[in-house]
Amino acid sequence: MPMRIVTKISKFDLWKFFIGRLPRDWVPYCIALAVTIFVACDFFNEIGFPATTKDLVLAITITLIIGGFISLFFIFIHVSSRVSKSAILGGALGDHIYIMSEAGIEEVTEASRVTSKWEGIRDIQLSRSFVLFDISRYDFHLIPRRSFASEEDMVVFSAKANEYWKSKRASMPK
Repeated sequence: MPMRIVTKISKFDLWKFFIGRLPRDWVPYCIALAVTIFVACDFFNEIGFPATTKDLVLAITITLIIGGFISLFFIFIHVSSRVSKSAILGGALGDHIYIMSEAGIEEVTEASRVTSKWEGIRDIQLSRSFVLFDISRYDFHLIPRRSFASEEDMVVFSAKANEYWKSKRASMPK
């Protein structure tokens, strides 16, 4: 028997989701590292290489502090752009209906109706805030915790999804 969840996805939900995914997303870290190295090189070029250990420690500390702020800036820009893209492309924000069955998970929005077969889902994750159906790097179904009457309902829904998913994945040719 299909299970049905009705929810509303907000920008705040997407912010929480993308910030939670940051440890897997290396782009902002690489940009921040490159900028930090540039800042350090420019810093040493302007004042010269520190002559004493105390000056070297001070220069490294200043560079790390500046690099930290640059990292936070690029992370903010990165997450903002991901949330904006999701909002602009349509279908990510607003009312969603999820229908889970043995065939897969169906998502119905004002913009689309998509069924993701269990065989096409990379992972199903249960966090404190969401049930996540990971389709690809930039494609996912996200069901916020508040969509469920209780935490127990969320756990039951996630367990049933994992049961369907593992069953279909086990029967796939290797």
